[in-house]
Amino acid sequence: MAGVASIVFGILLFIAPVIGAVVLTWWIGAYAVAFGILLLVLGFKLHGKKADNAAKTPPAADAATKA
Repeated sequence: MAGVASIVFGILLFIAPVIGAVVLTWWIGAYAVAFGILLLVLGFKLHGKKADNAAKTPPAADAATKA
């Protein structure tokens, strides 16, 4: 399927390169926006996990003085 799609896309770029370049730019832009949003969501989730883990574990200095 991917090979057929690549061939069709290549033929369309050959026939109308300006339209193909514009569409390719839109796809790259949409990918960048979606990937950026996903990275932000992942970053906030990881930050929340870090805060949860920090609240559960005692500080290292307290553990060393008790031993």
